[in-house]
Amino acid sequence: MSVRPAGDFKTTFATDMALLDTLFFRVGFGLLLVGLLLAPHLLGRYLFLLNTIGVFAIGAIGSVWVLFWLSSVRSSDLALPTVPPADPLQPATWSERWPMLEIVRQRRFWILVVLVIAVNLTWHFFRVWLPKFLQQRHGYTEKEMLMFTSAYYFAADVGSLTAGFVSLYLARRGLSVFRARFLVYLACTLLTSLSVAVAFLDRGPVLLALLLVIAMGALGLYPPYYSFSQDLTVRHQGKVSGTLGFSTWVASALMQPLVGKWLDYSGKNYTPVVAVAGLFPLFGLAALLFWGRKTPAAQATPTPTSPMPEPVTAPVEVKA
Repeated sequence: MSVRPAGDFKTTFATDMALLDTLFFRVGFGLLLVGLLLAPHLLGRYLFLLNTIGVFAIGAIGSVWVLFWLSSVRSSDLALPTVPPADPLQPATWSERWPMLEIVRQRRFWILVVLVIAVNLTWHFFRVWLPKFLQQRHGYTEKEMLMFTSAYYFAADVGSLTAGFVSLYLARRGLSVFRARFLVYLACTLLTSLSVAVAFLDRGPVLLALLLVIAMGALGLYPPYYSFSQDLTVRHQGKVSGTLGFSTWVASALMQPLVGKWLDYSGKNYTPVVAVAGLFPLFGLAALLFWGRKTPAAQATPTPTSPMPEPVTAPVEVKA
């Protein structure tokens, strides 16, 4: 899982926003919601079978998807901005030989490290511990837990897609791209902070409703993060995404055993860990305050539409 994010195919913010505004995406979004809503009711009796073969089935479907992706992608989709050719007589600088060293020197990279860890700790805490929290703390049956977790992930998908639409709406209303992303991240952070209330609630509809709200906020944090991560570089986005993904899986691997040890030691006392789980995005929010407004040097790469200026030489006066 730490290596997998390096293969993520990323696009620019403008491309992401253009995709959100297409009829194809809207129809697909509607079909996704219908499928997520009906799947638990139609396939609930086959749950054990699906859990057994699900990983292999999804892998096989993914292999077929790869063939469709390779047949549809064009070389222009993967084209990178052109850069002026290097002088063959000049030795390559260290930043040209090791571009990631230049990227990690940027303040924004380390802000993204804090951001990605904060976002993922909240999501992966509830991903792992929500079923046990419902059963061990509140006495829900396995069937009730499974039905609710289907609704939980449905709400999470709604939150993620809504975050993208709201970012687009705010940008079109005249806000800067940074401010639109920041406000969406702030709103989702407020939603996940409801974990403090959830930790002290008793079993009932209010508890379940707030958990659905937390789900919307937890996955809604991801679109702003991925947009911010595209501001560092054009040519090395895969390296950046892989490095950030590795850092968050290391952090998650450290967190989960600590949660388990606490629950064993405390006799399944979920109150403190659930309360804290939704507050991690606050660290990312604080880090974003130091983002700054200037575009990093790594982003300012000459493009075909921005030709390099010709050198200007002073006229030479020739005497007779």
